Amino acid sequence: MRKLIDLHIHTNISDGMFSPKEVIDEAYRNNASVISITDHDTIDAYTDEIFEYAKSKNIILIPGVEISAKAERSGVHILGYNFDINNKNLKEKLHQVRNARHKYLHEVAERLEKIGYIVNVNELDKIDSVTKAHIAL
Repeated sequence: MRKLIDLHIHTNISDGMFSPKEVIDEAYRNNASVISITDHDTIDAYTDEIFEYAKSKNIILIPGVEISAKAERSGVHILGYNFDINNKNLKEKLHQVRNARHKYLHEVAERLEKIGYIVNVNELDKIDSVTKAHIAL
């Protein structure tokens, strides 16, 4: 049997459609043997329970994250893998990046308001890891 690997998956903790458990179910249905959840600027998908659930489905779950950064004046996304999910410094830095996303959301909403569009920032502020996709929807 052919084994599949997907190392760039988003859950509904950032801008994906499925919960971490549903992602593993989809991976299982599609015969994936190794996956990594790489949500935007958060590793909240990674719990002991989710690792156990992946293991019960014979899926290797590699810790991953997609970190937003700036290079000169361009936004870039950096994928990181196989790190300590309990690292306090990493969690703090990711929290800072997520907070910057909310600041960006408010700046974009102000610009859109000037040209006649309304963005409900109160609703979007409820999303921990807000992305451009949330604004565009």
